[in-house]
Amino acid sequence: VFAIAVAGDERRGVAVARSLNPDVRIVVRTRYVREIEALQALGADEVVPEEFETSLEIFARVLRRYGVPGSEIRREVEAVRRDHYEAFRDRERPYGHLTGRHEVLGVRIGVETCEIDQGAAAIGGHPVSLELRRKTGATLIAVIREGQVLYEPDPDFRFAAHDTVVLVGRPDALEKALPLFRAVEARRPETPPDTRPIPLPADPAIGAEG
Repeated sequence: VFAIAVAGDERRGVAVARSLNPDVRIVVRTRYVREIEALQALGADEVVPEEFETSLEIFARVLRRYGVPGSEIRREVEAVRRDHYEAFRDRERPYGHLTGRHEVLGVRIGVETCEIDQGAAAIGGHPVSLELRRKTGATLIAVIREGQVLYEPDPDFRFAAHDTVVLVGRPDALEKALPLFRAVEARRPETPPDTRPIPLPADPAIGAEG
């Protein structure tokens, strides 16, 4: 079991362990989801990313806030964990957003995690100044930055590229909120049409006094 959480050391350790014993079972705790594929390629049997497990904890906190019973929370968390780890293991599809859809007091509630893209509108803004809930109906419940979970960012906090935001709300509210954290393709400004009158060629049959 490797629990170093330093990418370079983890990779070297896995490679050496696998070369020393082709039959050994190797379990690695790593910091980021993006390390999974490289560690598996070097011989790791199981990779546990802190980033994903942190998202699961936030997911559980959201459900508790909405009054979901503890037994139901455990069931939901285990279902999400099983689904995503099977995807990691099989590599049939890349890791996506941790998404939960729940019926709470008759209202469909969603949970989304989203990494902020370069060029996103939210970059440089503060969770309060963004007025996310008023404008979209979604609520920001946490920001994950370099493995640290910020539930209540301080006044000097500003969103930056590669932060991960955790949002909760109705599906339509989440659809309105997510574009703020995603890159917008730069569009070339359209050239306005030329509305000036087209000059007509002079008619040699008409004199200067016409």
